[in-house]
Amino acid sequence: MKALSIRQPWAWLVVHGIKDVENRTRSTEYRGPLLIHAGRHPMTEEDEAWLAEYCRGVGIECPQFPLAGGGIAGRVVVADCVRLEELAQHSEWAEGPWCWILENAEVLPFVECVGQRGLFEVDCTALSNRDTS
Repeated sequence: MKALSIRQPWAWLVVHGIKDVENRTRSTEYRGPLLIHAGRHPMTEEDEAWLAEYCRGVGIECPQFPLAGGGIAGRVVVADCVRLEELAQHSEWAEGPWCWILENAEVLPFVECVGQRGLFEVDCTALSNRDTS
C-alpha cells in the first residue's frame, strides 16, 4: 500500500481528521487509500507549544508528548490534488503550491516502519494483521 511520511505534529493532525490538506511542492496522480507515516524527526519545543495552543483554540484534547515518530500512525484517502488557486473548498491548512485533499482519516495502532521521501510502498503484512486495504 502507498504511504507518505509527514513530520509530527502534522501527521497527528492528519490521522485525526483535523488537517484535511497536505501541502506539497509536487502534484500526484495517485487517488485512493494512503498510509500516513509519522516522520522520525522529533518535535521541537516550539512544535509542542504550537500544537497545545492550537488544540486549546479549537477546543480539542491535546495529545501527550512526545508524539510517536518513525512509523505508520494511520491512513487517509487521497481524494484529489489541485493547485492552491484551484482549491474549490477553503481549508485553513491549504498553503500549496499543490494541495493533496485528504478524506476519511483513521488512526491505526502505531507500527514502527522506515519512511522515505515522496510516496512509497509499504508491505502491509509486515506491519500488522490489521486489514489496511
